[in-house]
Amino acid sequence: SNGNDADAETTPLMFTSESKQAAAKVMERSLWSRMIFGWFTPILHKGNEKKTLDQEDLELIPLPPDCSTEDVTNEFDRYWSAEKKLASPSLLRALFRAFGAEFVRAGFLKLVHDLAIFVGPQVLHAIIVFLRNPDAPLWHGLSLTAAVTVSPLTMSFCLRHYF
Repeated sequence: SNGNDADAETTPLMFTSESKQAAAKVMERSLWSRMIFGWFTPILHKGNEKKTLDQEDLELIPLPPDCSTEDVTNEFDRYWSAEKKLASPSLLRALFRAFGAEFVRAGFLKLVHDLAIFVGPQVLHAIIVFLRNPDAPLWHGLSLTAAVTVSPLTMSFCLRHYF
């Protein structure tokens, strides 16, 4: 060791040119790939291959560009520079303009998740009522079964994307 271990340290959020190129490819992928976090697949394959991951392996994760510190900083700087030109600059307004839409989307996903929590007990009650009625139409039971299946899937999807 040369005694300069600080230079040898790397930060996972600081990307090499190779990982920046990989991240750019992530954004070219389909909507489905982005919805199921397809960008994480290479690190899963690497972990399966090696059985253990090292710091160097984490640098290979092709994070979407908007997850890089450089992209986040540039986005904020753009709005903060515009805000400083105003008579009364506001940090809160700059933050909202830079990241407000993402927080609104996240809030909507969390709202859908929280509302879907209430679906389960209501549907289970409806299933009990359905099972007690021998004259109930089959389509009603099938629709309740679909609802009890779709609700947790929706909850999981929304919560994963919220986080």
